[in-house]
Amino acid sequence: MLPCQSRCPQYHEGCHKTCAAWKKYRAASAEDHRRRRAYLDYYSRLCADVERRCWKVDPHWTLR
Repeated sequence: MLPCQSRCPQYHEGCHKTCAAWKKYRAASAEDHRRRRAYLDYYSRLCADVERRCWKVDPHWTLR
């Protein structure tokens, strides 16, 4: 089910392929996805760096 299906008065089967509002929604959704992915990638690398440093200082640090 498309998100616009229940609230768009001009909805008909297949209209999302040419609808400007749908394209705008998809572009905003893609941009949001890119921002979230960049955030997760950044903090994943940051955490990996901290973990790598901990292992370097004390290889048995997780066993405590």
